[in-house]
Amino acid sequence: TKLYGPVKDRSDCASLQKDLNALSQWSKIWLLRFNAEKCVVLRVHSAITFFYSLNGTYLKEVSDQKDLGVLISNDLKPNKHVNYIISKANQRIGIFKRCFSGFTKNKISILYKSLIRPILEYASTAWSPWFVRDISRLQKVQDRCLSLCVESVKLESLAERRNRCDLIDTYKYINNMYRTDPSNLFVKPLKQLRGHSHKLQKQHVRTDVAKFFFKNRVVDSWNNLEEKTVSASNTSTFKERLKNFKRDRDPCP
Repeated sequence: TKLYGPVKDRSDCASLQKDLNALSQWSKIWLLRFNAEKCVVLRVHSAITFFYSLNGTYLKEVSDQKDLGVLISNDLKPNKHVNYIISKANQRIGIFKRCFSGFTKNKISILYKSLIRPILEYASTAWSPWFVRDISRLQKVQDRCLSLCVESVKLESLAERRNRCDLIDTYKYINNMYRTDPSNLFVKPLKQLRGHSHKLQKQHVRTDVAKFFFKNRVVDSWNNLEEKTVSASNTSTFKERLKNFKRDRDPCP
């Protein structure tokens, strides 16, 4: 259960505490009491000190917390989550070495795609890194796993796959396949620009966290697509046309 809200002054803190009290009362009525010892407070860019409580117990403050499998830090930077998934993926690669031998191209591809890559890509839209060192370290995990095979195994880079995931999610938002109103994320230009008919406008921001947040970082890639790609009638068609568009844009070997 998550309870959250914007905090600009102490009255907002008091309002959030009031909501906590109401949540506590609800849990008592339905006999589903929260364990306050396992509940925490995560402040995101907040300088206001306030001690929140639940069921009479003050909640401890943390600098990061896992939410639906993603490690969220109080500065909203992806570093800690990147460290977490790299460690988890490397542990599995170690298991591969102990449990398997004779890695053929087919065997390593199946192991990597089914057990390693999902760890490195899960919910990437929410945490996609922008620091070169994080991007490089993630790619090295893929390279390390594929190097277990004596044959040369070539796969699309993780950075390219994260960008592809961003574009697919953008298509779904714009076509109202998610509950979130696309106008809450994206801004359309005031006038029609050259290119396709679904162009987006990049918003002016002051911090790197906002600059590389999903709704801003995807704009350039999305605006560079073709009309027939963004106008696909369904997600499957969009994915196929996106794959063909990339293939056409890639230089010949």
